[in-house]
Amino acid sequence: MKRRNSYLIFFNLLVPLFLFVSCGIDYYIYLYPVVDRNPDPCTTYDIYDPSSNLFGFKTRDSVNSPISNYQGYMVYYRIYNNSDTMLSDMNYINNYNSNDDYKANIISYIENRNFKRLYCENQSFAAPLINKSGSDRTIKIRLVTEQGLDDNPGITVDDVINLGIPIRNTSSSPYNPEYFFDTDKFSQEDSDISFTQGDVNFEDVDTWYVSAYVLTYGIDDVYSPVYSSALWLGCSVIKVDEEDKS
Repeated sequence: MKRRNSYLIFFNLLVPLFLFVSCGIDYYIYLYPVVDRNPDPCTTYDIYDPSSNLFGFKTRDSVNSPISNYQGYMVYYRIYNNSDTMLSDMNYINNYNSNDDYKANIISYIENRNFKRLYCENQSFAAPLINKSGSDRTIKIRLVTEQGLDDNPGITVDDVINLGIPIRNTSSSPYNPEYFFDTDKFSQEDSDISFTQGDVNFEDVDTWYVSAYVLTYGIDDVYSPVYSSALWLGCSVIKVDEEDKS
């Protein structure tokens, strides 16, 4: 009986050890999400303020840089002609983003709403929009030139370095350096545009709303992408010049 019990004890110890060695241990890569944005997201979309009509956030390089998987930051965006549709998508995404059971896979819900990755001219297709650094930085993204302002479209770091002009990501042109956010290039077939049919035809839209999210980005040990939870950066309003209407 004692010998049999000894065999059972040995077997019970061996099985977990075998599973540990043969299967390995799953581990979760945690990346610190962006939490500070400036300006705050607009809430009244009929009030247009060119000076704050941009996306802005502060990176968290200081806490992410010790993580070997950390690579930088990605921004995802979508263009709408209807602010109610934009807010509906925002609420859908934020509902999952605030739930601990889903936020680790929030990128799938963002892509489910057809948000597209934002690119920048003069940048590698494979690189994150904002590369990693050792210290926190302030990022500002202005999509278009605003009337009455000297600020041109661009992605700036600490108000000093201009990385280049933001580039759209459409099904017809996933990485075309000439696809800026000029409304004369907008098409109803573009995959990054949500057009809600109503009292106005596509060519008669006079205001577009661009919604955006920022996520900390990294890669795991087999070079698959990993993301933090998302932060909604708000909405940037694009007014259509009469000359751009066909």
